Amino acid sequence: MWLVFTILTTLSWGVAEVFYKMGAERSTKYTHLRTGIFIGLAMGIHAVFILLTRNVGFHPINIIYYFPVFFLYMLSMILSCYGVRFIENTVSSVVEEFSTVITAGLCFFILGERVSGISAFAMALLTIGVVMLAMFETKNENERPKDLTKKMLIVGFIMALMYALLDGIGTFLDVFYLDMETTPLKYVTENTIEDVANTAYEFSFLITAIIFYIYLKIKKEKFTFKGEKIRITTGILETLGQAFYVYSFSGNDIIAVSIMSFMSVISVVLSRIFLKEKMTKKQYVAIVMALIGVIILGFVGE
Repeated sequence: MWLVFTILTTLSWGVAEVFYKMGAERSTKYTHLRTGIFIGLAMGIHAVFILLTRNVGFHPINIIYYFPVFFLYMLSMILSCYGVRFIENTVSSVVEEFSTVITAGLCFFILGERVSGISAFAMALLTIGVVMLAMFETKNENERPKDLTKKMLIVGFIMALMYALLDGIGTFLDVFYLDMETTPLKYVTENTIEDVANTAYEFSFLITAIIFYIYLKIKKEKFTFKGEKIRITTGILETLGQAFYVYSFSGNDIIAVSIMSFMSVISVVLSRIFLKEKMTKKQYVAIVMALIGVIILGFVGE
């Protein structure tokens, strides 16, 4: 089942990236915090639902124990929301997916995890496809908006790179947190560890959303639900992906994070359709190459 959850995570977050871009208003100063609030609300609602419908044995102390992982994820997400205002979604998504390479590398060199030859070949295809896509995007000759300065573009790239680094390390730490032999979480069992970790994460994001809301109030920024369908949808998709994500590491960690890198391809394709971003023949080649890698990983799964 870990493969199914990995694919569902990839689809949810791949679509969510497009909505991140749609809600990233360059003229709105705190747009990244507004997005964070709706994500926190959606996750908080889901966490309460889990506690009311399932006996996961959640103890509030785990919010503190899981905080290092949550902080890396939350910070990377907020930086991404901030930076995507200045670069195309197709650029940010492929740069951010280097987080999977960072995680896979850490799993390989530190944990000593190994994969079969065919899986390694598939991951190579996937990695090359993502790298090619990034290279072709950075050479995009489309005219940029006049209000987009070179400094803004650099900031956007830096934010995407920071996301990749923080998210990659956070995912690697999750390998330890979701393993019964190494987890620092308390009062968990083999059957509840994923739910406890996810609930701790979601409650932490709810607390963060409340802090963001108070901050906006201090800054005298108006905040309403009216006209926020895009950010509400972003919160729902992000929460769905998170709900599936914690079950993705019950199989092969390296393959799981490699498949998740395909969310950048999903994001690129949807960006071309809904955000009207153009696609070159070279980019199609890169996407097909990455897709072949994902399909092989899906069939081999070892």
